[in-house]
Amino acid sequence: MLCLSRLRRDVPELEGAVLSFHGHDDLGIATANAIAAVSSGARQLEVAVNGVGDVGGNTSLQEVLGVLRVRGDRWGVETTLESQGLRALSELVDARRQARLRERSS
Repeated sequence: MLCLSRLRRDVPELEGAVLSFHGHDDLGIATANAIAAVSSGARQLEVAVNGVGDVGGNTSLQEVLGVLRVRGDRWGVETTLESQGLRALSELVDARRQARLRERSS
């Protein structure tokens, strides 16, 4: 993720801009890439509940939230995302996804 650091260095007009990261989990490293993006200056992460997304999925909200809660101070960041209800939301997303899979296989 040196590209974010280099981008900020080479494009001074980005001063004050919020850089974002959107990752896919095709290789199973979306969370690691998201954290690398944060360590390089990204301050917005595009994530998905349960990592749901096309092909290999997207960066998992729950995984990133866990890392930032435990180690965010290492990069000088904190999250204000409330985790109350996250388990219920995760279960709802999973149930809806399972229902869609059953519909498709019928």
